[in-house]
Amino acid sequence: MRSDVSEEAVPVVGKGMRTYVEVLLRVAPDGTETPEVVMLPDGRLFRIERVESRRRVGDGYAFSVLIGSHVTTLWKELCGWSGPRWFVVLRHERCVPRAERTGTDHAAA
Repeated sequence: MRSDVSEEAVPVVGKGMRTYVEVLLRVAPDGTETPEVVMLPDGRLFRIERVESRRRVGDGYAFSVLIGSHVTTLWKELCGWSGPRWFVVLRHERCVPRAERTGTDHAAA
């Protein structure tokens, strides 16, 4: 068994959670929006190197953006409670007890 893996817990990447964010963007004279910075609710800032693509999706837009060396999606919903809102989908890694993960009980004999 690998020494860096605990027998008691297994790391699991959970489903993504919609997280509303602040976005600094540039608006061109023709109305084109180009997001430049994303700020998460905890205050972390991420500079957008470039917008790879933008497409209409349902009631909003999906921007494929390059942050550092990672391409991710920045979403803009047009019909939020208080008007247009921006969000990202964050995936959190958490450790789950092995018994919970496998559905079995590893009680000591």
